[in-house]
Amino acid sequence: MVYADARSQRSAAQHTNSDDCCFDGVHSWIAPFVEEYYFRGYLLPRLARFGNLAPVINAVLFSLYHFFTPWQALTRIIALVPMAWIVQRKRNLYISVIAHMVLNTLSLLPGLLVLLAK
Repeated sequence: MVYADARSQRSAAQHTNSDDCCFDGVHSWIAPFVEEYYFRGYLLPRLARFGNLAPVINAVLFSLYHFFTPWQALTRIIALVPMAWIVQRKRNLYISVIAHMVLNTLSLLPGLLVLLAK
């Protein structure tokens, strides 16, 4: 894209930042909702035949789904096994939906602070 002057370059950069904020909103709120409803709401009950291994299998499958961040796989599995176990025992999906939304939102705070500082 060719820019006529520096002012239009800044405008384009600001537009990109606002687009990033929209994507971040999707990342923080919509994606966790969909992921939790699939992995903990749909898949976890169907893994119940594996007994106490169901939360472990669910966490591993969720981690594999996030193949684009393999360096977080072990941490994700360790964190998700207790959450999947709680969801299975309490039969309350809202616990994991809210936890997932909060964690994703917290992960965006450093970038949001940089954006707001400009």
